[in-house]
Amino acid sequence: LSTRDTNRLIMKKILIIWISGTGKTTLALKLSSILNIPLFHYDTYCWNNNWIQQNEEMVKQKILKMLSEDHCILEWYIEPGSKERLEWADRIIYLDYSGLQAAIWGIQRWWKYRGRKRPEMADGCIEKLDWNHLRVMFWRDERKEIERVIVWYEYKLVRLRSRKETNSFLSTLI
Repeated sequence: LSTRDTNRLIMKKILIIWISGTGKTTLALKLSSILNIPLFHYDTYCWNNNWIQQNEEMVKQKILKMLSEDHCILEWYIEPGSKERLEWADRIIYLDYSGLQAAIWGIQRWWKYRGRKRPEMADGCIEKLDWNHLRVMFWRDERKEIERVIVWYEYKLVRLRSRKETNSFLSTLI
């Protein structure tokens, strides 16, 4: 088997994790198209209209349903309660970009969607960016928690540190 075929075979259940502003949705859409498998966005399942957070029990039920899928991509946030998602995945793709890259791309995303919602968001979830979120992206505040949680899953982790590495990874699947 070629590298491309081997990578495709072992990537049926993909979990994409990130620090904010790294392009997880863009990568998820590309992977879904290349591998022809469904995609589930964190933001779609966690937010109702107008930035009202979804009921926690309903989110848990939706996660369990997604985890019953044989082939899919989950673009999801990682926190201490993520064990079932991490164990479920054949491959965990971690967008571990620099804080500067994340902040710049976060600003670019805000600029692109300012005054309207992103396609994966519920109605009324207008794109916004505040100084606190920008600070989180720049200083990669989420990274420490992600690193603590994924330590037991290094054997199935693909860590991508730049767009160049991400594009190179994608080229192995095409």
